[in-house]
Amino acid sequence: SHWFGTDQTGLDLYSATMHGAQKSILIGLLVAVFATGVAALVGSAAGYFGGWVDRVLMWIVDLLLVVPAFLIIAILSNQFAGNWLLFVLLLGAFIWQITARIVRGQTLALKNREYVLAAKYMGVSNWKIIFSHILPNLSSLLIIDATINVSTAIVTEASLSFFGFGVQPPD
Repeated sequence: SHWFGTDQTGLDLYSATMHGAQKSILIGLLVAVFATGVAALVGSAAGYFGGWVDRVLMWIVDLLLVVPAFLIIAILSNQFAGNWLLFVLLLGAFIWQITARIVRGQTLALKNREYVLAAKYMGVSNWKIIFSHILPNLSSLLIIDATINVSTAIVTEASLSFFGFGVQPPD
């Protein structure tokens, strides 16, 4: 009747595992959507606009890549002990950088295509071109990245929780 058995107090471990997995999957999905969205916006803006916008955004990406993310999340997660949505934002803030660099590179290749140049010559705004021409052509990359980010977020959340920094019992 108890697939994983019970603990010393009689708690069904299978039920506890399923309840914890529910929260972990929700956190993983939210982090993936947030991180992929930020990466798409930052990478496409840097690649499309170029110049100082590219230098500033890629400087921020490079800075966040060298910061020890696990340590900073562990330190800051104590401040948000009861609020798991802030924990989602904190996890998402350190996952998007590599994808932003990939999106930037793909945007540099796409911005010189004929349909983008035609839209630019027709007077379409830059952000409209990014959202209607650049990002739809990067959708396969972004979908794959979001899928990978779900597992990355779940593993990071589970390891932080193991050390007592992430989601706390009973969740």
